[in-house]
Amino acid sequence: MKCFVGVLLLSGVVPLPRRRMFWERSKDCHNEMVAEAILRNKFEFILSHIYFQDNTSLDKSDKFAKVRPLFSYLNEKFMKHAYPEEELSVDEAMIPYTGRHGCKQFIHGKPIRYGFKLWVGTTRLGYINWFEPYQGASTNISQKCKDLGVGTAVVLEYADVLRSKWEDLKFHLFFDNFFSAIVLFELSEKQLSGTGTIRENRISGSSPYDSNIMKKQQRGYYDYIKIEGTNIAFVKWNDNILVTFCSNAAGVNPLKSVKRYSQKEKKFIQVQQLNVVKLYNRNMGIIVDRSDQSISLYRTGIRGKK
Repeated sequence: MKCFVGVLLLSGVVPLPRRRMFWERSKDCHNEMVAEAILRNKFEFILSHIYFQDNTSLDKSDKFAKVRPLFSYLNEKFMKHAYPEEELSVDEAMIPYTGRHGCKQFIHGKPIRYGFKLWVGTTRLGYINWFEPYQGASTNISQKCKDLGVGTAVVLEYADVLRSKWEDLKFHLFFDNFFSAIVLFELSEKQLSGTGTIRENRISGSSPYDSNIMKKQQRGYYDYIKIEGTNIAFVKWNDNILVTFCSNAAGVNPLKSVKRYSQKEKKFIQVQQLNVVKLYNRNMGIIVDRSDQSISLYRTGIRGKK
C-alpha cells in the first residue's frame, strides 16, 4: 500500500500521458523505481478495488461518507505535524473534478471552475492543517454553529480544532467577507482574534460613513467606528474601491505610506495605508493562494473513476 501511494505521489512530479507508461520498456518513459516497487497489475487491482468505508454502514447524511475516514486521518496527521503559529487564515480551495456528483460546484471566475470545494485552514507558509469538504446544508460542522450561517460556522469549527490542541495559545484568524459576521468577532471568550473584510449589509446599520461621500474623497481616505463596550472596530478605506474591514485585534494605527499606480494620473503615487489593511494583505491574500500553488504544481497525475 505504501508503494501504491508512492506511485500516486510520483505521478504528480513525473507526469505521463497514461499510467501504464511507468511500466513500459521504452527508454523514454520506463520508470525503474516504479517497476521495481510494485507490479503493474497489482497497482491497477488496488486502484480499482480500494475503499475506505464499509458500504453497509454508511452515514446517509454525509455525502462524503465513503472517504470520511481518509479525511479524518489526514486532518489528524496535518494537525499533529503543524507548528503553532499565531496568524492563520481560513478560505476556500477547489479540487478539479468534471464527473457527476451531488457536491460538485461551479464557481465563476476561479482558476478551477468545476470541482469539489473545501474549507481550509492554513498557516503563514501555506501549510494546510485542517480542511472540510463543502456539501451544502449537510456540511460536517457542529450543531451549535449551524444557526450562524455556513461561513461563520466554518471559522468557529476551525477555532475549536485549534483550541483542542493548543489550549493556552492565542491565535489571530484572517478571512474574507464570505465568512465575516459581527458574531464572529466576539471571539474573546475563545482567546482568539479575528480580522477580515465584511459586507456592509452585515454591519446592522452601525456604519458612520456614507459610501457615496467617501467615493469622492482622495485615495487613502478612511473612516472608522468602534462598538461601544467591545474591542470590535469597523474601518472603511478608499483604495481602488471602498473596502470595509472588521477586527477585534487591529485598528487604524500605525499608518504607513505605500506606492500605488494611479490610472488617472498615469504614474505611481503614495497612498496612506492602515495597519488593519497591512495585516490583512499580508496574511490573507497570500497564504491560501500559496497552498493552492503548491498543490497545483504536484497534483496527482493518475486518476480513476472511484
